[in-house]
Amino acid sequence: MKQVIFILYLSVICFTHIYAQDTLTLDGQPNWKKAMGIEDYCLFYDEVSDKELSFDEIKTKEFKAYSKELRGQIFTNRPLVVQWFKFVLRNSSNTDTLRLWLSSVHCFTRLYNADSLLFRSGAYEPYIDLPGESPVSYARGKLTILQKPNSTCVYWFRTEDRQNHLIPPFIKLDTVFTGLTEEVENGFAARYLFLLMAAMVGCFFFVGAYALYHYFLYKDSAYLWYLSYCIAAFFSGLHWMDIRLGMAMFSPFFHDLIFSIFIYLIPVLYSFLLGIFFN
Repeated sequence: MKQVIFILYLSVICFTHIYAQDTLTLDGQPNWKKAMGIEDYCLFYDEVSDKELSFDEIKTKEFKAYSKELRGQIFTNRPLVVQWFKFVLRNSSNTDTLRLWLSSVHCFTRLYNADSLLFRSGAYEPYIDLPGESPVSYARGKLTILQKPNSTCVYWFRTEDRQNHLIPPFIKLDTVFTGLTEEVENGFAARYLFLLMAAMVGCFFFVGAYALYHYFLYKDSAYLWYLSYCIAAFFSGLHWMDIRLGMAMFSPFFHDLIFSIFIYLIPVLYSFLLGIFFN
């Protein structure tokens, strides 16, 4: 009898420890100074099938621990990199509602609860779902979590990238304060990058206008190749400005068009231009 009681006691202790590891517990709205990484609380599933799986199908799949070996940046020959993350969030407060942002940088992101799609976001997403009271409706890569007091919810987080991750992946929770602080810091840190990229794009625009003007004057095909090169470089520059700085200038279709065609046309068109010069 003592052995049975000891085994039951040990089982309860182990279950409590596992529950504490798998469930992220917050006692009401946190007062963080920095965002909280939640990779250790996540389970992981890599969607490698040729057919896109529905959310109902994903819920039946077996997820595994999101270990450090799985957290590196992925480069693959597959056209899409689709990954799912599952985590449990518990709000132990009896009065406070949790208002958090799930932050991560991918082309497209989706957040589900056990019933349905909650929010969508991403670098390529044209319409970002954020509540109306959010002070930064332009924020990309952020998904809103609103959780009632004294509740436990299971969330599924879907990420989609084009052939490789935009940056090394991370998953973290932000409050409004930490999210705004990060936006300000990122904007300030990227000011020189913005000036550099804007200057490059402006140069391609005016050089392209110069080539167009001289083509009408002289009808020389070299200027036409030069104009085509400038157009491809101009839109490629705007594409990377939009992705890096979150300017929301283009739709996902136009981003895919630029990334699939224009970027690869730059060396081709420039080679034709050099060929005309050498001939």
